[in-house]
Amino acid sequence: MIRFTNLRYVSASGTDAPVELSHPDNPLTGETARARAVSDARNRAIVWEYAGTTHEFRPKYGWAALDPLTDLLVVVVGTSDLPSPDNAVVINPDGGVDHQIKSPGVVELAEGGNPPERYPVEGMSDVYVDENQQVVIGLNYCREWVERRLYDVAKREWGPRVVTYRK
Repeated sequence: MIRFTNLRYVSASGTDAPVELSHPDNPLTGETARARAVSDARNRAIVWEYAGTTHEFRPKYGWAALDPLTDLLVVVVGTSDLPSPDNAVVINPDGGVDHQIKSPGVVELAEGGNPPERYPVEGMSDVYVDENQQVVIGLNYCREWVERRLYDVAKREWGPRVVTYRK
């Protein structure tokens, strides 16, 4: 049962776009062009209805995804809202914070049979739900690289890497 109804980004001018509940047309950002335009706008909010009341979350920057397994809202926020690298929260339908997501600390890359190299996570970049209904969060490292990794909201655990790419 979806408890977050009419979940959307709303800009200061009143333009809105739905927070996508499934993997949309852009595999790198996890959002449609319209949602990205509204979410990138300054002074915008993530708004929803629950139990007859409108709720909103107003990060200075933020990407949201609704975890279909827990029916909790995952929001990656800018570093002015929460310090890196732990700049993501899970929100309950009543607007309260369920938990802050702690980064995995490092990403490991191994190529050509060499021992893995470890890089510190600099922060989380965005979030979406993939075609398998799993939450995927982008982890920034080395200033221009992103590793996308599964995150289990219920267990509060990081899963395997989905993809790594240069911005």
